[in-house]
Amino acid sequence: MDPGISDRLIITAPMYFSHPAEDCGYCKGEKKDPRYFFALESFFEKYRTDVLKDKLQIEHSSIGFQAMKMNVRQYERLCNLGFRRSGDFIYRTEMLRNCCRLYTIRTSLKQFKITKEFKSAINKFTKRITTTEQLEKLRKKSEANKNKPYDFIEKLNEAEMISTNFQTVYEPAVFSEEKYLLFARYQEAVHKDFDHSPKGFERFLCHCPFTNTGTEEQWKQLNEARIHDIRIASQKEVSGPVHECYYYDDKLIALSVLDILPTGISSVYFIWDPDYRDWSLGKISALRELALVERESKKYYYLGLYADDCPKMNYKGAYGGELLDICNGKFVPLEFLKVNGMISESKFFTINDDSMRNGDIYIEDEINLPFPSCVDKREPSLRAALPENIETTNTKDFDINRAEVVYGVDGSAYGGIEELVKLFAEQDIEYTIEPSNVLNLVPKDEYIEQSARYALFPSVSPGLMPLWQLMYFMEHEGGNRIDGVFAELLVVEFSPFTGIRRLENILDESKQVKTAVCNLIRILGPSFAAEVLLVCQ
Repeated sequence: MDPGISDRLIITAPMYFSHPAEDCGYCKGEKKDPRYFFALESFFEKYRTDVLKDKLQIEHSSIGFQAMKMNVRQYERLCNLGFRRSGDFIYRTEMLRNCCRLYTIRTSLKQFKITKEFKSAINKFTKRITTTEQLEKLRKKSEANKNKPYDFIEKLNEAEMISTNFQTVYEPAVFSEEKYLLFARYQEAVHKDFDHSPKGFERFLCHCPFTNTGTEEQWKQLNEARIHDIRIASQKEVSGPVHECYYYDDKLIALSVLDILPTGISSVYFIWDPDYRDWSLGKISALRELALVERESKKYYYLGLYADDCPKMNYKGAYGGELLDICNGKFVPLEFLKVNGMISESKFFTINDDSMRNGDIYIEDEINLPFPSCVDKREPSLRAALPENIETTNTKDFDINRAEVVYGVDGSAYGGIEELVKLFAEQDIEYTIEPSNVLNLVPKDEYIEQSARYALFPSVSPGLMPLWQLMYFMEHEGGNRIDGVFAELLVVEFSPFTGIRRLENILDESKQVKTAVCNLIRILGPSFAAEVLLVCQ
């Protein structure tokens, strides 16, 4: 067995799958304007008549895979490619075909601005967890420091330090009956979700693909540092999934599920007791987690996904921050996108960035590409050399939103796509042919109702390596380029069982393995894919 197997990202073959939009957890298949279902205005105009007559089945579409094992560095890298996790399932929505545009959002203390709304939430929370005498002590201290800038971390710390009936405890992400009962109450009261179970809760908020996440000593230090001062960093860092349990009078009233990553902290889910609805615990938890980012010397607070037209998601914009442009792998300030109308009406954006104009991230200008005449205008290449820690890009580097030009009806991304699909089909690797129906929309009366519809990967999809670039790897330099890049990729095939082996020559593999490897390349890029052990069942 490979000596580096312990560091491998072990995953199943990537999948592209769809559900009816009615099953979407965000829009439930209902929007105030049907144009909001479409990523780009040109698509809505194309399908306007049938959509307004409710003849087409809109879908909730995603790309994902099961992660059997990964480390926090690999997961953070996936977050910066637009992926999130639900238990040990890693997914991201497909930006052109999905009913909602869901963007990765992150923020930091520098990007966050305290407002009257947040100050009010802190004051309300402080009153709830302190006695009259304790509150008076805090008031006098605040009065003495009234000329100092408002420090929300200090305010929260002072309130929690003086309180005798409120505390939070960090612990491993393990199941307990108490946690499940809180989850059940929250889901039923807040989301009207009665279809839950202990196993479902455990799978969603306890299971994870991460290896060892901390010793007993590290957990103890994490909690002790929290008790003494929110600003004091723990010296021996816990990483991976964390349950932060909120207790009031020894009763569990809220649970925050977090992932502690190398350069950031990711919010997975937050639940609270409906009896404490007026405590603004959601705001308090986010503020506390921003404080934790500083205490643990991290850079970013990942708030999950953001959808501009969804109240369940767009509240995250109150914390400032930036959204991921999945085409060029850069984070763009949210305020810039909103001011310029790039994400209004649930639209998709990708910035015309100077560093991406030539599509030459790791293919030199002088090399004769398969379609050299349209390199400058075609679908942008995947940033295979993308750094693991992606920084915010300066908006002065931007020109315009080029989403319509590249991915809209008659967009440049579809130029030559039918020829490319045929070339891949000759190698037993199938992709959809889309120019006439890019969104793969199906009339409602022909739609087959299934729990999920699994399909071929789209030939064009934002954030995936375009087929022209994949074909270049497979054919350039006598067909050996891809084998050189993927010399480290490991594969295990179960039908028939082959054991763990290195990828020898992709063109000699079975149709199943070839397809899985190509989809993996398109999702992760070569350097990241080289860390994978791919399980093909």
